[in-house]
Amino acid sequence: MKQLMRYQDVIAGLAWFAALIAINIGTREPTQFILAYAVPVVVITWKRNLQWGFLFGALGAFSAVVSGAVTGNADAGVTLAEEGLLAFTQLSAIAIGIVLGKRAHNKRSKHLEK
Repeated sequence: MKQLMRYQDVIAGLAWFAALIAINIGTREPTQFILAYAVPVVVITWKRNLQWGFLFGALGAFSAVVSGAVTGNADAGVTLAEEGLLAFTQLSAIAIGIVLGKRAHNKRSKHLEK
């Protein structure tokens, strides 16, 4: 039970992605709003580290592809792989921003304690 408590944020993030996939497939109108996929990335990156953020960025991009939110655009010459990679890049940039923001927050907190 203690092991599960250690990973409750990971489990919640995975459940979020599973719910997004189910909703997207169920409604047949997938959400393409990147922030819907970024919520677990933000939480995991803040609580853990950048590597976990990249992992959840990849999972978010994968869930967008699986659910049909990322489709590619043959008319514009954009393949599914390219659009999926763009989604991963956006989610990774969000994870990097969270790490930099956390670093600045921690520096400021230490400075205010002195």
